[in-house]
Amino acid sequence: MVGGNDVSDWLAKGAPPSVQRHAVPTRDIFSCHPEGPFSWKPRQLAVVQLLKGLRQRWLRPVKRHEASGRWVGRARTMRARAQEVRTAVADPSPMLRLFEEEFSELIRRAKRHAARVLVVRQPWFERDYTAEDLAHVWHGAAGNPQREEVRAYYSVDVLCRLMALVSERAAEVADALGVEHLDVMPILEPSLETFYDFVHFTPAGAALVAEAVASAILATPIALERTGSGVSLSVGAE
Repeated sequence: MVGGNDVSDWLAKGAPPSVQRHAVPTRDIFSCHPEGPFSWKPRQLAVVQLLKGLRQRWLRPVKRHEASGRWVGRARTMRARAQEVRTAVADPSPMLRLFEEEFSELIRRAKRHAARVLVVRQPWFERDYTAEDLAHVWHGAAGNPQREEVRAYYSVDVLCRLMALVSERAAEVADALGVEHLDVMPILEPSLETFYDFVHFTPAGAALVAEAVASAILATPIALERTGSGVSLSVGAE
């Protein structure tokens, strides 16, 4: 998901003219981590967390959470009944600059620890949308639909333009730092068979991406095209 969250976060804040770095709490990224919070309550003891981790590794239990995805349905409904759909957006340069800085830092860090780095550029669902297509989209909120009622949304045209800009910037960063990048858009049919919303894949879409990434790693059937100091990987036939 290279850049998708950058677009969503920027729009959620109302597309501000300046964007600052902010630290993301560990608890928002990992469900199991060493930072706690811990207490003397039985379930919050550090030793209990360690035992849970050992149980997970040994038994690998799978829990079903029936309500885990219900918020997506609520978010789709929220977008469908939006009181305002914004068809224009402010200059995205601040968002793109921050993305470039942080993505460059991420790639440099990866290069220090890996013999080979492959960037898989973020694809998105773009076509002449049907009503059913649009009913599956919940992105573009001018706010946080997971935590609040949002009444203003940006149009899918705005979303597509921003995603294209981020994808281009990701390719430029990869080229500048001399790492490979893979564009999977050409192999993904823009339909609900491939995407279940604007950026997330169905099982069929995920399988196509996995096959393309595997092919890129094995360097077949991939045509390599030198672009500047980087390498662009295009999915094609042998």
